[in-house]
Amino acid sequence: MLKEAFIELKNRLGRIPYLVDFIRNHSIDPTVIIGKLNTYYAFLHKMKENVPVLNDYEQRVLTMFSRELLDGKRKHELILVKSLLNTTEITKQAYIHELDDNDCLIDTKIFNSIERVMDLSFFSQTDKKKYGDNPIITISSDEQYTFNPTVRNSLMRNEYFQYLVNDLVEAGLERSRKYKPDSLLTINEKYTRKDACKLLNWDNDESSTMYGYKPKHQTCPIFVTYHKDDVESSVDYGDAFISPDVFKWYTRSNRTLKSKEVQKIIQAEAKGIDIHLFIKKDDDEGSDFYYIGEVVPNQQTVEEDTMRDKKNKEIPVVHMNMILEKPVEHDLYRYITSSNE
Repeated sequence: MLKEAFIELKNRLGRIPYLVDFIRNHSIDPTVIIGKLNTYYAFLHKMKENVPVLNDYEQRVLTMFSRELLDGKRKHELILVKSLLNTTEITKQAYIHELDDNDCLIDTKIFNSIERVMDLSFFSQTDKKKYGDNPIITISSDEQYTFNPTVRNSLMRNEYFQYLVNDLVEAGLERSRKYKPDSLLTINEKYTRKDACKLLNWDNDESSTMYGYKPKHQTCPIFVTYHKDDVESSVDYGDAFISPDVFKWYTRSNRTLKSKEVQKIIQAEAKGIDIHLFIKKDDDEGSDFYYIGEVVPNQQTVEEDTMRDKKNKEIPVVHMNMILEKPVEHDLYRYITSSNE
């Protein structure tokens, strides 16, 4: 499918298409290509195109930009990279003006998150290694952002590397139009657990240990698979919409009303913790969940109960009704709740 889309677009344009071309010509979403091969450079090699050579580190930087920025879910980093493609360094104040001009949400937590993404400290060791280990963009003591010397030299020395980075940034900015720049997350759009860690401004990617939910940094993302497979459903969770604006939610098993994490969620409003609900219809959706919006627990519905585990043993669990800030849109509500049978 990717090969056919590539050939069709190449014939239409009369040249090798690049990431932004797929978007502007309403072809396939370029993130699909990146999901398969990490970079468009690798894809062009797969298509046996004769293109200039990138060294190993340039490919690693391109992998980071492709996997972490191309989706456009937060345009802040894209704006920073674009600014640094046009100038050697940019002051934090000038960057703030750029973000302001693009109607982007700005606060200290977001800046901290952007800097941790661009110096790679947000990522797991595995990802860091994949992305070249070294900070890609750093901020100096006098608050100047700049590419690290190796990246800067590559951009000056290798025009093709610069072209690919620029193409990726333009494609990312095109994709970012579907997301609200003045919100951390956009209702009805899809996100992974890793996206939630990043976009809720967590210090690190904790997606590997998030499981169904995790209260941290005054936020608590909740991830629900609505129609569970046989393994999951063997533990009797009853997560379900009661109506488009009320969702009945169960904690992890072996939790009681006294559990610390449960208390944090019950007292979320009083403690200033923002709870964000993400739902996918079933596991066929992969690792992406629809963002349903912010929710608050209805105190009157909080109840400790029991459920049966895989060995049919009764174990404690807490459930409560979550009130949605905004009702789920009709079409998405019908899609998620409808049976697969």
